[in-house]
Amino acid sequence: MYYTQLERAVKFAVKAHQGQKRKDGVDFICHPITVGMMLQQIGMKEKYIIIGFLHDIIEDTSYNYNDIKERFGDEIADAVRGLSEDKKIKDYKLRKAAFMAQIQNLEDNNLMYIECADKLHNLLYDYAKNPNIIADYSERRRWYYFEMQKIINQRCQGPLVARFNEMITFLKPLDEEEKKDQ
Repeated sequence: MYYTQLERAVKFAVKAHQGQKRKDGVDFICHPITVGMMLQQIGMKEKYIIIGFLHDIIEDTSYNYNDIKERFGDEIADAVRGLSEDKKIKDYKLRKAAFMAQIQNLEDNNLMYIECADKLHNLLYDYAKNPNIIADYSERRRWYYFEMQKIINQRCQGPLVARFNEMITFLKPLDEEEKKDQ
């Protein structure tokens, strides 16, 4: 049976994330599929939708760069790696700071739309469960989202970014003490 590249990406993402759950017990695969669909809705090219479907595989599964390269080629594997945090860095703020430095060096601005869709879906998902959840995010999580907002807004624009910015307004601002800790 012949599968399109998009279908192959969905099948691989489903296999890679099999058995993974979000904190509330929902199958994790809903997240990368939604990210890919958000990218499709704004008219992104197929390769970016594929990257959206695969964006958490290196970071969150037992599959690695070579597994993606073997199935989808260097370009997609490189992009997924560029959008993956280094889980060997255990300290939250150090890992997130390293990741933000990493994505700022990405040459392809379209990859930032994938990062925007990723963050937007997380915010929308939590908000749908309980609107107070995102207002009460921890200081370090709010710090990360505010910093990501700066990075995304420097490189992207359009309806996806506008929606992300709208959702960010639901986060409680960092107070002066929290800002000093940055």
